[in-house]
Amino acid sequence: MRLSRVVLADKYGMCYGVRRAIDIVCRNAGSGSPVFTLGPLVHNSSVTRWLEDRGVHIARDLDRISGGTVVIPSHGIPPAVIDDLRSRGVNIIDATCPNVTRSQKIVKDMLASGYKVAIVGDPDHTEVKGLVGCGQGEVVVVSSVEEAKAKVVGPKIGIVAQTTVPVELFDAIVAELSSRAQEVAVENTICMATIERQRAARQLAHSVDAALVIGSRASANAQRLKQIVEKENIPAFLVENAEEAAKVNLAGVRSLGITAGASTPSWVIEEVLAKMAELSEERHDNMSSVGQELDTMPDMKAGEDQLDDKDGNSEAAGVSDGGREFHEGDIVTGTIVKVDPDEVLVDIGYKSEGIIRLADLSNRRVNSAADVVSVGDSVDVKIKAFTDDGDVILSKKEADTEKAWERILNALSTGEVVQGKVTDVVKGGVVVDVGVRGFVPASQIGLRPVRDLHTLVGNEIRMKVLEAEKDRNNVVLSERAVLEQEMQEKRAKAFEALREGEIREGIVRRVVNFGAFVDIGDNLEGLLHVSDMTWGRTRDPHAILNEGDRVRVKVLGVDRERERISLGLKQTMPDPWQNIESRYPIGSIVTGKVTKLVDFGAFVELEDGIEGLVHVSQISDKRVAKPEEVLHPGDEVNVKVISLKPADRRIGLSIKEAQPRQEKEDYKKYSGKETEPPGPTLGDVFGELGELLEKERGREEK
Repeated sequence: MRLSRVVLADKYGMCYGVRRAIDIVCRNAGSGSPVFTLGPLVHNSSVTRWLEDRGVHIARDLDRISGGTVVIPSHGIPPAVIDDLRSRGVNIIDATCPNVTRSQKIVKDMLASGYKVAIVGDPDHTEVKGLVGCGQGEVVVVSSVEEAKAKVVGPKIGIVAQTTVPVELFDAIVAELSSRAQEVAVENTICMATIERQRAARQLAHSVDAALVIGSRASANAQRLKQIVEKENIPAFLVENAEEAAKVNLAGVRSLGITAGASTPSWVIEEVLAKMAELSEERHDNMSSVGQELDTMPDMKAGEDQLDDKDGNSEAAGVSDGGREFHEGDIVTGTIVKVDPDEVLVDIGYKSEGIIRLADLSNRRVNSAADVVSVGDSVDVKIKAFTDDGDVILSKKEADTEKAWERILNALSTGEVVQGKVTDVVKGGVVVDVGVRGFVPASQIGLRPVRDLHTLVGNEIRMKVLEAEKDRNNVVLSERAVLEQEMQEKRAKAFEALREGEIREGIVRRVVNFGAFVDIGDNLEGLLHVSDMTWGRTRDPHAILNEGDRVRVKVLGVDRERERISLGLKQTMPDPWQNIESRYPIGSIVTGKVTKLVDFGAFVELEDGIEGLVHVSQISDKRVAKPEEVLHPGDEVNVKVISLKPADRRIGLSIKEAQPRQEKEDYKKYSGKETEPPGPTLGDVFGELGELLEKERGREEK
């Protein structure tokens, strides 16, 4: 049965890191001294055989290396192995993928910060062994959620990933560990090329009956692509070349999908496509413009034309130098050999040095090339053109721009933070240099509005990518998103660490009818209810606190589910009911202020937080029907302590018992009874008052 369709994935084939590693080896092969790769340079048997044909040897044992040049493979090696090589006096060239180098640095930084590091990946993979070798502390490799549960324990956990693991696995393990550790630092180190190829493979599986994955069986990313397709319930076959592809049983398959691992060279993909085209009645649109997507590799398939991976409409202009081919649009790595004010010469392994003119050196305006590069610097450059005189014109600016776009698009996908310098102020925001021109709206700068945006020019700021459209050269970023995320993370950590009973210094932010909201630091705000402001009778919060007041408060409650904090002010002050017996013993007479009248009596405040009840029967010897007949709020009165219950916070008071004894007797004497003689004369009254005053004065003197 013939195929009705052959569909090519949107993203497939060789990634930048692999191409870079091969380019580095090609530049050093044929130099006269032996060149070794420590293990396979990349995990692809076709590439390995191609390199062996050109005199590049694979060394699997360090003891077999006694001289020459050793190239560190793209997946990296442990630092201890590099130190061993240096001790042997060999020349070392590092072709480690920049993404892997970044992962190694992150592992070291996490360990230095006291984290236990969990690496999500295959413990037998060379890249993972290199990451483990970077650890001078606790490092553990996990390949499933179950392993993460069993192996990773600790208060501080850092999480990184092998660059080729599925995003879903990484996210699941992050979720598991985040729920158990007090502090988690997460760095998504999955390569963007991996993410794109896995996503494209998943989409491809939705439109075909079966799929071929072109790649080596030793390639982790090729194996992942096969697993992803099979997870969508579509048969997938891993083939290394066209010969194997021809042997696959495609009986009953009408539409066939094709993708390729990140270390698969373009000519192998072309041969498989050609073989499948023989079996196909109809080619998919992707097949008709396959040249737009295929990666090129230096001197792969010597003598055959290479398809350009950039322009796509026709074969790229290219030249050969000693068997190695260079094409316009290629990005290659070179070494600066000469720096003049207006141009730079770069050795890219071509028959003559490449030329970078000043305008092609940097995205920023520079006055001299020496301001940007120095002799000996390693730089990535893009081949712009070959001149009739045999010169090759290069652009560091365009290479930087392509790398910047790769970084920006990766940051858009992963949420990674990017850093850039504010270069200009425009309508509605500022322009930032992030390798390409970016725009930050004014509303996305800082956490609060910035009055004068010109004060930001020249500042480095950290941002998240909100929008990125490469074809329109449009990048929109946000500093505010970074600050809000950091604030939220800091707040979450502080909230988790907050404990009931803590005493915190705070600032009153808002006063409301029922209390006040107090900022206790670390972006935490709690409610100080009016009932917890003072030991005294509940008052208007505005009469106790003002916005901006600094206060010491106690954490009364922490509701982590609803993220609410209850605070107390009076709890930081001495309880006035403590040792009250010594201050107000029964029988003592003191002065207080009437605070409230009720049907059954009056409440009298003796001091802040101490309030007693004068029962209506204790107001006067004369019968009082209602307290308000003789008392008013605010009156100062003498009262006698007649009962005391500290445990219940109750104190009984009496106004009538506090009256002097003679005054009581006088009251009875002149209470208006008919059997008593008429009231006293003025002389009698003043005489008796004089005696009372003399007695009171004598009492005070004593």
